[in-house]
Amino acid sequence: MPTLLKFFVSLHWTSGKPCIGVLLSRYEKFIFLARKVKFQSRKVIGRSRDIYNNVKRHQEMATRKIKFPVVLRQNDNSYSNAYGRYYPEAVPGETLSLSGLLAMVAFDQSVYTEDIVKGVVQAVTRSMVELLKEGQPVKWDGLGTFTPTIENTKGGATEAEIVNGTKNVNTTIAGVHIRFIPENTDGQKLTSRVFGDRCLFDLRGVLVPTVIGAGKNQKKVFNTVSLETWRGNANG
Repeated sequence: MPTLLKFFVSLHWTSGKPCIGVLLSRYEKFIFLARKVKFQSRKVIGRSRDIYNNVKRHQEMATRKIKFPVVLRQNDNSYSNAYGRYYPEAVPGETLSLSGLLAMVAFDQSVYTEDIVKGVVQAVTRSMVELLKEGQPVKWDGLGTFTPTIENTKGGATEAEIVNGTKNVNTTIAGVHIRFIPENTDGQKLTSRVFGDRCLFDLRGVLVPTVIGAGKNQKKVFNTVSLETWRGNANG
């Protein structure tokens, strides 16, 4: 018998006899609540850590210019005119969660609490989705414009199919895509060339391929090597 259950038995006796049904019910309820508290604690700790890390990042952004991490990758397409040449590519980072983004906004605009910011963001998101469902483009000033576009089924519909009703818009529309166009007004341009000029790039190294496995299981994996090490290997 588990120690905790023994404890419950020792505390609950009626007429010298243990009420087993009551004991087990209370024991199970206690265990359930204990696990729930443990789960919620882990959730709160994880969320707090996420918020702390992103607030810390925001503080760093306020004191220094954050660099855009990139690595160099070699073009291994032998049919390309650029075969063998190296090109920079972005280092994929961890996607910032909503709680992290809200913490940054709340920290930047300290007048508003995180809960207030969250309520506003969720309301804006719901409204944007509803407008896009109605085919209405939505512009977020300073960021860009979200526009719904139609994806048609292959072949579309003939005139006869439309006339006799065998096909209609619901059968010829395969889906709806949300197209994003970056802000392009004076002073707020986020187009590729202009936005690139606003970034400060930081070279983290060179992607070096390594072939592992054999036969059908053979595959190529890439490891990031510092520029100094890569230069040494290239000269050696």
